[in-house]
Amino acid sequence: MLGSLKTFIAGLTGDARPRNPRDDGCRLATAALLVHVASADRELSQPALRNLHCVLKSRFRLDNVATAALLDAAAAAERRATDLYHFTRRLNEVLDHDGRRLVVGMMWQIAYADGRASEFASHIIWRAADLLGVSARERIELRNRSAAERGMLANQWNRSRTAPLNRMRRKLDIDLVFPIKDEVSAWLMCLKAELLFEAGVIDVDEKCIVLAHAAAFLDQAPGKAA
Repeated sequence: MLGSLKTFIAGLTGDARPRNPRDDGCRLATAALLVHVASADRELSQPALRNLHCVLKSRFRLDNVATAALLDAAAAAERRATDLYHFTRRLNEVLDHDGRRLVVGMMWQIAYADGRASEFASHIIWRAADLLGVSARERIELRNRSAAERGMLANQWNRSRTAPLNRMRRKLDIDLVFPIKDEVSAWLMCLKAELLFEAGVIDVDEKCIVLAHAAAFLDQAPGKAA
């Protein structure tokens, strides 16, 4: 059991010892499954290929040339294969349970590359995991982990995207809600919020707060006039 896992980890870490054909077959089978997931409901796009390249390079500790060669070979193998068993059989021969779980986790990582796993990709992973002997509970756990990791990356991207806007807002000393004296100033505040939103300086929540503030004044205005 430990031997097969060590074999796989050696492949993942780019061990400098002489390469074993069994390791090459394991890498190819893993990469082919990832290609199959990435192309589950569409042709392989350039962003999808870049993501596959990144995942394979990172997991197997390959250089760019070796990663590209593995990806090309995997795409060709995936086109020739008639079923998933062609690849899962190879992995079952080489890997122990932890190694097979790792492969399923990589498949979910590819499926969630766009932020949401498609129904087709999920179905493929479910069937492959079944052939690899990974339980339903483990599949769900691995799926949730990949989705959570993708969500954290998205949040980091959102923070990096909004940070310049926040700096701009502080630099301009933008006061979204200023005193409303009459209906004209209320409408001017709404217009200001709309323009800032269109310019990307404030987000939709901030715009709604301003509009709600102005609407509250306008709702009370007739009563004040009376």
